[in-house]
Amino acid sequence: MPPRDGTVRVMLASTAITVAGNGDPIDCEDYTEAVIYVVVTAKSGTSPTLDANIETSHNETDWHHIADIPQVNDPTIPASGRYVHAVYQLTNFGPFIRFQYPAPGGSSTPSLTTEVRVALKN
Repeated sequence: MPPRDGTVRVMLASTAITVAGNGDPIDCEDYTEAVIYVVVTAKSGTSPTLDANIETSHNETDWHHIADIPQVNDPTIPASGRYVHAVYQLTNFGPFIRFQYPAPGGSSTPSLTTEVRVALKN
């Protein structure tokens, strides 16, 4: 059985998001709670934005939307180089979850370098 204090998994390794895509599926069948962390480490373009959501699946083939992540809206990257945008808590999800995102909004070739982690608890 997984530890009670939680397990952290990478849903999306640090990626410059310029087109739509999906993070890696996370097997969370043994867990009842998930906390999603969206971290932006770089940006380019004019006023880049990112809308994203969490999807769930019972078989890693058929995916269904379960939660919206608040929009990342032209973040100011601090001196630490890590803008933690969203901390989002989920319960009542299927055995697999993933981070799903469309192409970023904005102008002048928008891009947001983003990583997403999930802390799982049972």
